[in-house]
Parts: sequence; C-alpha cells; structure tokens
Amino acid sequence: VFPRETPSSKRSELSYEVINSLEKNSLIEVTLYTGRFHQIRAQMAFIGHPIMGDIKYGAPDILPDQAIALYACKLVFNHPTSSEEITLTAPEPENWAQLKV
Repeated sequence: VFPRETPSSKRSELSYEVINSLEKNSLIEVTLYTGRFHQIRAQMAFIGHPIMGDIKYGAPDILPDQAIALYACKLVFNHPTSSEEITLTAPEPENWAQLKV
C-alpha cells in the first residue's frame, strides 16, 4: 500500500460500509473493484483497522482457531462464454457468533 502512486505500484481499489459497530470491532462489508493479492487485508491495516486475528497485518490478538475474520459472502462474475451474470453466495461462518462480543 502506497499513500500515492509510484512507477511500480498497481491500482488497488475497494469501498466499504460499516454494518455494525461494537466496543472494539466493527462488522464491515467490502466491495472490491480490483483483485489484488491481500488487498482487503493491506488496505484495512493501512487505515489503522486491521482485520480481527490478522497479526500479519497488525491485529493485536490471534483468534482461537488462528484464522482471520474475513470471508467472501458473495461473488459476482460474468460467465466466460454466455456472458450471463453469475452470483454465488455463502452463509456467515458458524463460529462467527463468538466474535461478535
């Protein structure tokens, strides 16, 4: 993550919306406009809000299962031959109930 463009940097763009705020954490929905490796993790850490459990990118604590609190709830893409828009969704992970405290 660079605060401004450099000759070797690649554009990386996302937007996010706060869904719910708790005492120390927030549930956010992220929309990606580009698909760079670790994009969400790097950009959230850069603005001072690392993902829960993501100690590689600055989270203060490890989650019990050593995972990070990040998952893809929806993926939308165009079918490669028919160009039909395909939408795949996934439910919230079952163990996330314990993270909401």
